[in-house]
Formats: sequence, structure tokens, C-alpha cells
Amino acid sequence: MKIVKLVPNKYAKFHFGLFNLEINDYVFHSDSLFGAIVTNYVRLFGTEELNSFVNSFPVLSSLFYGIRKNGKEVYFIPSPKDKYIPKDLLEEDRKLIKKVKFVSFNYYEKLITGNLNNDDITVNNDKDLLYLKEDGLSGNLKLFDHYVEEKVSINRKTGMTIDNHLYTVSSIMLDKDVFFYFLIDGELSEPLEKSIKAIEFYGIGGERSIGYGGIERVSISEFDNEFDHASNCKKFMTLSLLHPTSDEIETVKEGRYTLIERKGWVLLYGKNYIRNGLPKRPLFYIGEGSVFNKQLTGMIKEEIIGENKIFRYGKALMIPFNPISGGE
Repeated sequence: MKIVKLVPNKYAKFHFGLFNLEINDYVFHSDSLFGAIVTNYVRLFGTEELNSFVNSFPVLSSLFYGIRKNGKEVYFIPSPKDKYIPKDLLEEDRKLIKKVKFVSFNYYEKLITGNLNNDDITVNNDKDLLYLKEDGLSGNLKLFDHYVEEKVSINRKTGMTIDNHLYTVSSIMLDKDVFFYFLIDGELSEPLEKSIKAIEFYGIGGERSIGYGGIERVSISEFDNEFDHASNCKKFMTLSLLHPTSDEIETVKEGRYTLIERKGWVLLYGKNYIRNGLPKRPLFYIGEGSVFNKQLTGMIKEEIIGENKIFRYGKALMIPFNPISGGE
């Protein structure tokens, strides 16, 4: 398994849209990440071998957050949808289970190996991040700030502003020392690696034409946690959006999960252009942090929109999970 780190440009803002410009998501989901990498591939290599590229695409997570403090890096993953907070901690704040959005990898490791000590657990002031004291993070830790900006529409033919055509765009700006990362499990071919590295040039997320999404540096390295020590775990958590196969539906029904509706636009790949075409059909995915009794694979769903075949990424990157006895 490899980890891909995306260090943002200084003061860069990111729009991970949720249906419209005014609502911003705080996770760049795996289907959009897949789409960004595939689009970079088309920019670099064209469409001749696109089907082969997609069919051999490895499993990847959604885009999450890491922070570099005091010479070490702490990675955050989504809070599990099953028991992961000790009961003693919940007695201090019963709403904590709903507030926490991310937990540190170190916390998660202690959780799945049964070595979680309540005295070592801490939360930030906003109570949306759960981590260990050994992570070396302060209580005022935050990963990003939210912004809402008013924009003016421009007539592309005249270059003049259009009267009464104001709109708002929501975005996030990462806090100091915070970066993005995602995990990828499988072989990285040379075209795939180049398509990932191209994020440095093309950016990530929406509204890049007005300066959003700037990435300064992309690095790919081995991820030193293969979860071999957790072979006794009987449950699994997904770090990506999941579109289950027909054989996996019953397992999904027995799990703890959230549903996320995904929309968007079909990208049309011409000889010298890439542009938005027709709207995609709404599609529901299983959300990150969902927990199941079996390891699922998911699938890449193919659809025909107009005269175009499109790929909706729904493969699952799953890691072992052990629920806390007496936790919630």
C-alpha cells in the first residue's frame, strides 16, 4: 500500500462541491479523486488506452487530512460508524459520538489491537477530532477554515461583468502544517503515477478556473502500516465510497453505514478539449467510515449518458476494525 501526499499552495482554497457552489464538502470523495486522475491521464495520453487504464485501476481511498508537527506526521481517517469511543469518555459528553468527524491513525491502531487506554485519549476544542496525547497535537487543533465568497459572472465574449449576476462559492483553506493524503493499494503503472503527479499542475477539486485547488507538491511513498497485526479483526471499515456488487448487498444491509448521494457532470473528451457535457444520474454510495462483517470489494459502475460511456468509481479500500467493548 502506498500513500500519496498533496501539499497545498500557500493560501490555496479548495471547493469540494456538494450539489452546488454554495455548499462545500470537507471530503474529496474517492469517485471524484478517481475522476481527477483519469482526466489527467486523458490530458497526458489521450483516450486510446483509456478502457485498459480504468480496468486496471487499483483501489484508492478518499482524500483525507494529515498534519506535520514537531518532525512527525499524524494522519486522520473518518470516524467509524460502529463502536469506537469508550463509554467512560462518552459519559463526559454524550454528543461526542456525533461531533467527531475524524480520528487519528494512531488512535485507530490502538483501537483495533485492543490497546486503547482512556487516559491517553484527547479531543480538540471543537470536539470534531479524536487523537492520542502521544500524537503531540494541541487542543486548539483544527484542519481547515471555511470560507464563503461572493463572485461576479463575466461575459466570456466581451470580458465585461454581467449585471445582477452575483453568486457565492464556498471553500476550505487548510490550516498551517496540514496537507491532503490518500492511500492506494495496487500496482502503480508509469501512466498512473504520472497522472497522479499531474495534480501538481492541474490542481484538485472544483472552481480551478478562478484559482481554487492549487497543489504545490505531490509525493508518493510506501505506507508503513499494512495492518498485519490486526488479522484477528472480524469487521472491516471502508476508507472510500463503496458501490457494492449484487452479491454484497446482504452484507451491506447487516452493516453500520451511511448513504451519500453523488451527482456531477459527464466530461466530454475531444481531440483537443475536455469539457462538461451532460449531467450524471444521481447515484447512492456507501460512505467512508462504514463498517461491515466482511471485506467487500465494490465495483466500477459503467453507464451510458447520451452517446458516452462513463465510469463511476465504487471500489472499496477496507481496513480491519475491532469495535470497543462497552463503547459507542
